[in-house]
This record gives sequence, C-alpha cells and structure tokens, in this order.
Amino acid sequence: MKHFAAVLAVLCTLVTGAQATVVNYNTAVAFPHVESGYTTTAGSGTANFFGCLPPCANNGTPNVFSFNANITVAGLPPFKLTSFEGGELFQGLPASWASSILVTGNLFGGGTVSQTFAIDGIHDGPGVAIDYQVFTLGASFTNLTSVVFSGVAGAFGAGVGFTLDNVNVNASSVPEPGTLALLGLAFASAAAVGGKTRRRRAA
Repeated sequence: MKHFAAVLAVLCTLVTGAQATVVNYNTAVAFPHVESGYTTTAGSGTANFFGCLPPCANNGTPNVFSFNANITVAGLPPFKLTSFEGGELFQGLPASWASSILVTGNLFGGGTVSQTFAIDGIHDGPGVAIDYQVFTLGASFTNLTSVVFSGVAGAFGAGVGFTLDNVNVNASSVPEPGTLALLGLAFASAAAVGGKTRRRRAA
C-alpha cells in the first residue's frame, strides 16, 4: 500500500505541479538577470533595462529593451511560455522600431518552435500600458529550455528595436503521453506488489 501511495503522489505532482510565474524585471539592474529561477541574457548589440532616452515604450513599470540584440529567457526545463508584453523602442523614432517580434522556443530534447507577433506602432511615451501589447503563445510553446526574443525589421524601417516585459511562464509542464504511460505502468506495478504483499500476509 505504501508503494501504491508513493506512486500516486508522484503522478499527481507531475500532472498538477505547474506553477505560473511572471518575470517582470522590477528589480533588474544588469544582465544576466535572475528572477524566480529564470535567467534573462542579451546577445550582441545594445540591450538594457528601463530608463532609455528618448523614452522607450512604457507600461508604468520597469522593463527590458533591445536596440540590436536578442533577449533570451532560460529556466529549469521543461517550462511553458504562455504570454508576454511587447512594444516599440524609442518614442518619435519609428526607424528604430522592429515591425514584429520573433519568439523562438528551444525544446527540451532538441528542436525549436517559433511564432511572430506584429507590433502595432502605437507609441505615446511614458503612460499606462498603451505602448504595450499582450501577446499569447500557442500550445507548442511547452517543454522548453529557453526562449529567444528577436526584433524583425519591416514596416517602420530597418530598425529591430523592441521592448519586453511581464514574461509569463510555467515552471513545469504536463508530462508527454509517453511519460504518462510509463507512470501508469509504475502505478500498476506498485498496486500489484501491494496485492501480493497482502496475499502473503493473509496466507
């Protein structure tokens, strides 16, 4: 019976153990930035935290901006990316703005998934949330080791600048069907062992 209860506890933890976390950069001062177990880094180019001049997109709280760099968020795999807030770069300088943000997820076990989100070009400078859009990821952004955010040039000029905030992630993902099948076998084995033990005691 003890084996049976132990396997049941593991199964319940793996299936329901996902924890939602928001990486909001409210205490960020430099790269790499570690928050709630997730590490944010920047590639080559200029990437910085809130406070750029002229003003970057603003949602009323600190954020991350990139002029010509990728921004990577990594965590203990596997994790799931559900949404993020993104916006333009320098107010009044649309040539610096990316036209969209490309999100590439690196999968646990190999491979990638990607999705592109168009920036609307509405930028009023410091204010409340108007500069930012909330972008929701598809179901394929699960079982990740890291996520890379990249600016894509286009509608506004050659710039690839963007701002990023409130990255919503889950600390773990629901197991794949194969994992659940293995857990089911372990569950059945534990139940069988428990049954044999009870029969031996009865004899």
